[in-house]
Amino acid sequence: MIILLCWADDLLRLPYHLFGGDAQSHWRSSLLQTEVVVLVWIIVHRLTRKVLTRLHYLERMLRMCAWCRKINDGEDWVPMEQYFSTKFDTPTSHGMCPACAETMRAEFKPEE
Repeated sequence: MIILLCWADDLLRLPYHLFGGDAQSHWRSSLLQTEVVVLVWIIVHRLTRKVLTRLHYLERMLRMCAWCRKINDGEDWVPMEQYFSTKFDTPTSHGMCPACAETMRAEFKPEE
């Protein structure tokens, strides 16, 4: 809209018709104004996209209690198993990763 107004001002010679004075076209001035508006738009657009991308990234994060491992679901803190079963319709089971299994074996290994 701003670019359209800049060019309409130059092509229709609004200042001349409204206030009198110089009736010449100043297309270079309109071109410069257009370039400045486009440059400002590009900068604002890129920064806005960067902020929105970061915001979407942060909104997708799950908050989990470091002690009891419950997950924040709106106003409630629910167990991880309940969260996954209600939000993703995924049944959960418990197991042990290989690193923890090795640690447990070493811990409970009878001393020789």
